[in-house]
Amino acid sequence: ALSELGTAQGDHHRASQRAAQALELARTSGYTLAIARAHSQLAAACLGVDQLTECLEHCRRALDTQRRAGQRLGYARTLLTLGHAYHRLGKPQVARARWARARTQLAEIGAPE
Repeated sequence: ALSELGTAQGDHHRASQRAAQALELARTSGYTLAIARAHSQLAAACLGVDQLTECLEHCRRALDTQRRAGQRLGYARTLLTLGHAYHRLGKPQVARARWARARTQLAEIGAPE
């Protein structure tokens, strides 16, 4: 939650630190959904400071865990972040494909986003 607030306030460095701490705690506990969420939060923080390679890696890890856990909302939100990363990398077709998958997923679960 603290990393999400940092990202929302534009303090991506602090958000990254908080998400890294959350990831360590989640790994220690073995709580799969917390691990996925922390990777997703790290991805968003990395996106905010143009660390796009790191963003892609955290997105991939989050998506893999979310897919295995059946966490559809988190999966869709991570796809949105992944789309933004690909857009910044100059890959608009890939970005649009990720955003389209996210919109489909969100519509399927009835999320208001």
